[in-house]
Amino acid sequence: MYKIHVGIDDTDSIQGMCTTYIASLIVDELNKNNIKFLDYPKLIRLNPNIPWKTRGNAAIGLKLEYDKPEEIFEICKRIIEKNSESRYKRADSGLVVLKGRVPIDIKEIAKRALHKEIKKTSIKKLIKQHKLLHYEINSGRGLIGATSAIGNSLNKDHTYELLAYRKVERTGKRKINSSSIIKMDKLKQFKTFSNIDHETKRILIVPTGKDPVLFGIRGENPKLLLKAFKMLKIEEKIERYTIFRTNHGTNQHIKEKIKLNKIKEYDSGYITGKVSKKPIYYKGGHMFFHFSDGLNEIKCAAYEPTKKFRNIVNMLEIGDKISIAGGIHKKTNNSHVLNLEMLHILKLVSKTDIQNPICNACRKRMKSIGKKKGFECEICGKEKTNKIKIKTKRKLKKGMYLPTVSAQRHLIKPLERYGKEKKKINSKILKEFYKVF
Repeated sequence: MYKIHVGIDDTDSIQGMCTTYIASLIVDELNKNNIKFLDYPKLIRLNPNIPWKTRGNAAIGLKLEYDKPEEIFEICKRIIEKNSESRYKRADSGLVVLKGRVPIDIKEIAKRALHKEIKKTSIKKLIKQHKLLHYEINSGRGLIGATSAIGNSLNKDHTYELLAYRKVERTGKRKINSSSIIKMDKLKQFKTFSNIDHETKRILIVPTGKDPVLFGIRGENPKLLLKAFKMLKIEEKIERYTIFRTNHGTNQHIKEKIKLNKIKEYDSGYITGKVSKKPIYYKGGHMFFHFSDGLNEIKCAAYEPTKKFRNIVNMLEIGDKISIAGGIHKKTNNSHVLNLEMLHILKLVSKTDIQNPICNACRKRMKSIGKKKGFECEICGKEKTNKIKIKTKRKLKKGMYLPTVSAQRHLIKPLERYGKEKKKINSKILKEFYKVF
C-alpha cells in the first residue's frame, strides 16, 4: 500500500460548478472502490489576491491509502472530464497525483502559493522532476492549485467546513429557513464562526452564485458541525454533504512579512510600522492613509464594504505604531496600494489640541481680541498673548481590528478564533464525513 496524494483545482467558472462539489463526487466514487482516506478532504484557500481566481481561489487535496495510484488517477480524471466547466472552455482544470512522501520543494511552493503569484512553468518543472501523474484541460492553470493543495499539509492550525450541495441543475434562491440559521449561530457550544454578519444583518453561510453549493458551515470541530447542520431547517432537497479540513480563518496567507522595497503585485502579508499620512475619505466611501516602515511608504485602503472598520481607520494619527496585513493591488498611477484586511494597533501617539488660553484668576477660557492681538478674559480683563496646547484623550484603543465579517476574506482569522488555534491534526475521521441522500 502507498500513501497517495491527489490535488484538484480550477474545475469551476462564474457560470457554474464548484471544485468542492467535484471533490465530493470523487470522494463518493473512491469510497465505493474501498479506497481508504487518511485525512478529511482538504479545502485549501490560496493567495486571495490572484486576479484570475473564480471566487475564493480554493483547491482540493486528498490523502489516501491504496496500492494503485494509476487507478485513483483515472477515477479522478473521468469525473473531472464529465463534470468540470472545462467542458465548455470556461475553466482550466488541473489534476495531480503523487505517490509516497510529499517532497520538500512541493511543500515550499505550496507555502509560497498562499502569498505570492506562482507561475505554471514552476509547477510543470516540479511535476516533471518528481514524475507526477497529471492531467490538464485548456491552459491547465489548475495544476498550480492542485500541486499546492498536495503540498499544504495543514499540520498546524486549521478549521473545518461542512458543505452541503443541491443538484447541479437547481437554480434560484436557496431555500433555508433563516430563523434556524440565527438560532444555530447563537448556540456557542457548536463552535461555529462567520455564519452571520451582525453589522449588515447578512447571512453568510448561504451563497448566491450559480454553483451547486447549498450552504457551508465553518467551525472548530467536525462532530459539532454535524450537530449544527441537523439544527437547520432546509426547505429543499439536499443531494449530498462533505466535511472538509481547511485553512479558513487561520491567517495562513499573511504569515510572511512584506518588504516595501521589494513589493510585487498580488503579494499578501503583514508589515509593522507607523502611520505617515492621516486617513482621508475618497469618493464612494473608500478610505486611504499612508504607512511607513521607516524607509519606504505605501498607500493603504479600507474600502466601503468594510463598513465600521473605516471608523477605526479614520481615528489613526500620524506616528501611531501599527501592524497591518492585506494584499497588494496591481499598480495604478505608478504606485501600489495595500488592501487592508487586518489592523493591529500597537502604540498610540499623544494627541494635543490648540485652544484659547484660560484666565489664571477666573478659570474661564479667554476670548480673542483680534487676529494676532492676543486674548482677553471677559470677566477680569486680563490678557494673554498665545494659544495653549492641551493633551486630549484618544478615543481609539490598542488592539486588533477587522473589517465587518462579510468583507473578511476566507483566510482571515475571526476575532473569536484567537486563542483557539490548533497545534496538530486529529487523525480520527468521522464515519459520516460525507453523505449522499
